[in-house]
Amino acid sequence: RCDGMINDKHRKMYAEYGNSGMAMIVTDALNVHEECQSYRTTVGIWDDAHIPGLSELAGLIKKDGALAIAQIAHRGANCFGGKKLSDAPLLRLLELQQDFIDAAVRAQKAGFDGVEVHCVHVFLLSQVLSPITNDITWKYSGSLEKRVQYVIEIIKGIREKCGDDFIIGCRLGCNEPDLATSIKIAQMFEKAG
Repeated sequence: RCDGMINDKHRKMYAEYGNSGMAMIVTDALNVHEECQSYRTTVGIWDDAHIPGLSELAGLIKKDGALAIAQIAHRGANCFGGKKLSDAPLLRLLELQQDFIDAAVRAQKAGFDGVEVHCVHVFLLSQVLSPITNDITWKYSGSLEKRVQYVIEIIKGIREKCGDDFIIGCRLGCNEPDLATSIKIAQMFEKAG
């Protein structure tokens, strides 16, 4: 089982990115919980023990002045042995909101300038946002506003803990379920902070 720690492959990759002249660099998806690892080399952000390695990566990215953004993600219902959102335990879905917030706090402590909340590729947050994959029957299902509320609570929690100068972005696939709806989602996220 992967421990989520960085290795020389990560060091080399982010050193190259840091030397590229780009103004902002977003990391690969960092797992907010150890349950959602799908690759042996995936970097974690679910434990304070990851902060020193993440700090090293942030330093490599920022070496020539780029902004460092940590993409934070959970890989979805398959982490619970299922294919549908309803396969995830209710309590776990509520706890995961705090996992995202805690991950953002760790990113800030590690020296990142902000986070990108991963809401695409049928990962957890895109499963919540999509009327196709959101088959739960409680608070965060049904209308667009109810589905979006789950992510808005994460955004607001990050803003409260990390302050106004911390960048919060959301990666969207613009297919939840269509471009017009995704534009509405993006506007709701912007309003939320």
